[in-house]
Amino acid sequence: MRFRLRVRVSVVLFLFYFFLAQQPVGARSQTESDKARLLDALTPKISQSADQLIRSGEEVLRAADRISEQQTCAMGRELVGLGVALQKLSDALKMLEPGLLKKEAVDLSVLVNPDPTSPSGRAFSENARRTLAYRAALNKVAEAGRNLAQLDPAGTAGPPAEAAHLLRDAGQSLVDLDEISGIGLHVKHTGESMETLRLATVRDDKFTCAHAARLMGHMIGLAGENLAGSATSTLMQSSAALNLGHSLYKMSQQMPTPSLDEIDLALGLYERSLIHNAVSLSNRATIARAVNPPKEPAGLTDFFRAAASQFEAGASTSRSWAEHIDNARKALAGAKETRTSARSLQAAMQLAGAELREFGAFTSLIETGDALIRAGKLLEDHQSSAAAQVLSEAGFKIVAEEKPLVKQP
Repeated sequence: MRFRLRVRVSVVLFLFYFFLAQQPVGARSQTESDKARLLDALTPKISQSADQLIRSGEEVLRAADRISEQQTCAMGRELVGLGVALQKLSDALKMLEPGLLKKEAVDLSVLVNPDPTSPSGRAFSENARRTLAYRAALNKVAEAGRNLAQLDPAGTAGPPAEAAHLLRDAGQSLVDLDEISGIGLHVKHTGESMETLRLATVRDDKFTCAHAARLMGHMIGLAGENLAGSATSTLMQSSAALNLGHSLYKMSQQMPTPSLDEIDLALGLYERSLIHNAVSLSNRATIARAVNPPKEPAGLTDFFRAAASQFEAGASTSRSWAEHIDNARKALAGAKETRTSARSLQAAMQLAGAELREFGAFTSLIETGDALIRAGKLLEDHQSSAAAQVLSEAGFKIVAEEKPLVKQP
């Protein structure tokens, strides 16, 4: 019965969005605003979850230093803080399911004439299986968090075995599902290092306690930086894309001298998202280079040394992309200061458009660049109506192509 209810809800949502796609411009622009508001509301929640996880990792690392200095494995307060952070991580990843969990394309006719042996029927079943497995894994993360959060902050017993096993199993499930953030791998290693810490605490092995706690702190930090960088930056970029689409439509309504304020704000959000991601990638590189685990798991150090190089390369690329967007914004800035000059406006649109089109990293930016170039040339030829149509069509196309990355909590 509950499975049937989910299917019916999916059909209703599909029909709802299909109906919206047929609505006039004004009705659809309201939907764009709703989507943008949802992203704007959820991005801080994801960011706060990431920050709490990063802080927890730092606290665990300080506990590892204390263990080395004071020869005690006690770290109850840090484990309680980690428990709270893990529960928030679970909530954040559940909201991000549409963007992190890969799904197969399904012909919607399977909802009307279900045939489990057809390609669409098999894809539908596989998608359902993956969704249930993803949510079950995150429920394990949350349960592990609750187990840790209930510990005595002044306790010396170490982490409970159940929490370590739940994290290890949950992380492995996320790895098997190939969720795109990579957080699953860090959750798995967190569980493994937590189990090592538990056994070392029982044996009063201070040396192993310190090493296991340090590895656990690094894995928690990497998970937090992944959430802060990949997930939060992607949400910011999705919001920026929606705002780009809306700003192009607004420009189409302001011919022959459209305001460039809103498109500048949208590009600014894109730029900040890339800088944000570059900082996070650099932080991940720093953590990955510091990983120095006990003997097990074998090869982990080499793996993270190689990952550190990839993180640094990614950070360099993100900074380069941000510079391209900054160049486009600078091109628009001159026209904003002299809006009454049509020639300045047309030239700025084409110059900024060329920068975005050649930039080539995101479809929404490439399409924005192409629309600005074409509209600018049409304005030079005094074809305001045609220029308006180019901008309007590009705006709606960008919004339509922006797939949902989050769901309402």
